[in-house]
Amino acid sequence: MNIQTRIDVAKDADVRKRSHIAVSLRDRIKLVSLDDIYYFKAENKYIVIHTKSEQHLITGTLNDLEKELGEGFIRIHRNVLVSTRYLEGLEKNEDARWCVLFGGIDDKLEISRRQTPNIRKWLRSGIKY
Repeated sequence: MNIQTRIDVAKDADVRKRSHIAVSLRDRIKLVSLDDIYYFKAENKYIVIHTKSEQHLITGTLNDLEKELGEGFIRIHRNVLVSTRYLEGLEKNEDARWCVLFGGIDDKLEISRRQTPNIRKWLRSGIKY
C-alpha cells in the first residue's frame, strides 16, 4: 500500500460515522447500536447510556458525543443528549417545565430553559433522523 492509498483510506475512515458504542461489562465488551439508544445522561464522572431495557456506563463527555454523533442526537439539557429517532413530543410537568416524550419508554426528561426554543423548533421542522 503506497502513501496516497493510506491517506485515502484514512480519509474514508474519518467520513464514516460510528454505528455502535462499546461498553465494558465485567469480563467482556459489548457493542450497543446507536439505533437502540434513547438518550445519554451525564452523571458524576460518567455517561449513562439508556436503551429500552438496559443502562450502561461509559467515560467521556457529552460535548464529544454531540460533535461526533451529529444530527441524530440533540441536546436538551447540559447533562442530557437524546436520540431524535424516539422523540415524540413535549409536555409540561407539574412545575410547568417542558419535558420530552419518547416512543417506547415512559421516561420524561426535563428540557432546560436555554434549550427549549431549539427543541420546539426541531419538533416543528418534522425532520427525524
